[in-house]
Amino acid sequence: MGSPRHFLWENKAENRYQAVLLRQVDGIAALVESTEMMLADMGCNAADAQQMAIVAEEILTNISRHAWPEGEDKEFSACLDIERLPAGIDVRFSTCDDGMAYDPLARSAPDIDASLEDREIGGLGIHMVKNFTDSQSYERRGAENHFAVSKLCKVTGAEL
Repeated sequence: MGSPRHFLWENKAENRYQAVLLRQVDGIAALVESTEMMLADMGCNAADAQQMAIVAEEILTNISRHAWPEGEDKEFSACLDIERLPAGIDVRFSTCDDGMAYDPLARSAPDIDASLEDREIGGLGIHMVKNFTDSQSYERRGAENHFAVSKLCKVTGAEL
């Protein structure tokens, strides 16, 4: 499954974590699970921690499957920044890859009211990412894709 540094969050600074991932979808699950547990341990309520884990899984899996031509062994990185604020816990999840240029935010919203037979393939993942997060950004810098999302998570036990 790669060297020990792959698919694990490494603490880079206070509340800043980075992971290097291989293009292996099966290893992503461990990082996604640890993301949810880390957010819960930091005080994010369960629903918000789960939504951010789903977002991370969607983004990482799409990069792994689609950023490069089939058969190319590649690495990419993810960062998780967590900051406790008076209003909640600010979570920023970002990725960087040197794959083909692709702005997922440029994709039109899927017609979720259409029947399954009439729906276009794809687009539901980024729709979910947009709905589960407060902000999203994409930038192509040189030969790299930089994608980031953020969410202000409620604190466990806080009034809704």
